Amino acid sequence: MSSTKHLLLLSFLAVGIQGLSGQIVKESITSWAPSNAGFESTASLPAGAEVRVLVVTTGHSGHWQGDIVIYPENRGYAVNPIAHWPAVRNSQTFAFRIPHHAAGRIFIQAGTPNLYLRPGSCVRHGEYDQLAFDKGWVLNVKVLHEF
Repeated sequence: MSSTKHLLLLSFLAVGIQGLSGQIVKESITSWAPSNAGFESTASLPAGAEVRVLVVTTGHSGHWQGDIVIYPENRGYAVNPIAHWPAVRNSQTFAFRIPHHAAGRIFIQAGTPNLYLRPGSCVRHGEYDQLAFDKGWVLNVKVLHEF
């Protein structure tokens, strides 16, 4: 068997094994851009999309707590949050699905004692985005949806 055919066969086997074990990497369906409201999704999110958040750090100490709030896009009027997690700690994970009334772009805010920490950078790490805020806050965020 030629080396090209051998490599092709090995790649098909690797993908098949990953599929059977459920470990196929699914990339996030959006990225994030800093805005005056925190980080804004760069794409509109469909109803039913799942947002996963891992709190990497809430600042300089593992004892610090704070809040994470997710808002739908503000279409010129006040809106209520679609997700709110108070008193979060390092290494906690959260997930929720975008409800029908909130499909579109969303904003993520984080902080302690208030939710107005300025957004810093957003770096893509394969299957998730790492959002860095002032005061050492870092969140890993991934948005998944089955099309």
